[in-house]
Amino acid sequence: KPLIPVHHVHGHMYSAYLDTDFQPEFPYLVMTASGGHNELVLVQSHSQRMILGMTRDDAAGEAFDKIAKIM
Repeated sequence: KPLIPVHHVHGHMYSAYLDTDFQPEFPYLVMTASGGHNELVLVQSHSQRMILGMTRDDAAGEAFDKIAKIM
């Protein structure tokens, strides 16, 4: 089977499109908080993204992961 390379953080950003009742319109702001990838991104189009900020370490994402495990 052919593989399609996808950056996993982009997968997080596009998860909003899974809801058929909500389709984001460009431009929009995304905040990802997963493990070690915590970013604030301005999404201008499907091919244009600008990282506005990110964490220096993965503390915020680790906190989400640890709380999820406890719950």
